Amino acid sequence: MRSTSLKTLLAAFIAAPAAKFATVAFSSPTIISSSSNSIINTARIQHNSRPARLSPNQMTLADVSDLYATFPLQSAIVTCGVKASVADGIAQARSEADKLELRRNLAYILYGGIFIGGMCHLEYDYIFPYLFGDDHSIKTIFEEVIFDNFISAPLCWLPPAYLVKAAVYDYPLREGLEK
Repeated sequence: MRSTSLKTLLAAFIAAPAAKFATVAFSSPTIISSSSNSIINTARIQHNSRPARLSPNQMTLADVSDLYATFPLQSAIVTCGVKASVADGIAQARSEADKLELRRNLAYILYGGIFIGGMCHLEYDYIFPYLFGDDHSIKTIFEEVIFDNFISAPLCWLPPAYLVKAAVYDYPLREGLEK
């Protein structure tokens, strides 16, 4: 019985936004022709043409792709923050907790968004090309993986996780680093 309320909360938290996204992103867009104000089904539109105007609640996968290409840092922060929140929510639901621990979830959102989304964007898109070049050879990939696993992760990614947790739970940052 204890996990039911948390599972219900998680279902509302996860399923409603997911359903909205699925409706917006994956529905067949309705295009309103500016010349005749008639509704045209996308099946009749040529593959390479862009829609004239979508109804306000709809967005194509191309629009989502454009958003990620236009705002890569912001998209990385939001995407990783949401993923961290959902992952923590699922972990809390599986642990059969009485209710969703919001402070813990906030810590995951902040860490996931700022450090995983934002900082990884900077590392992979700017620092790695500077350090290792732009080619995608096996040698370069191997060097990047070794650098990421043995230098970036222990020195750059783990300490902020404990610092964020310390800040969210109101205990000294030094105590967070000692963990």
